[in-house]
Amino acid sequence: MRRQHQKFTTKLRARRQEGFVSVIALFYTGAAEEDALAAHAGAHLARYKQPRLYLRRAAIPVTANGKVNRRSLREEWKATR
Repeated sequence: MRRQHQKFTTKLRARRQEGFVSVIALFYTGAAEEDALAAHAGAHLARYKQPRLYLRRAAIPVTANGKVNRRSLREEWKATR
């Protein structure tokens, strides 16, 4: 799935009154449409593993070591809510 759509996933936490809930989000770059990504995930992943949020980005932030900067993605997502 990553090679075909060149995307990255991360888990986000949304605050609720009773505590935290984990949400699987898909951050991706490129020309892929959300519907096509959702259909691909539906065909290849169990329902509980499928992303609930699809968020297109111009670029995926990386750390100095070249790893995906998940904290930066999480903070960016929180700022847009």
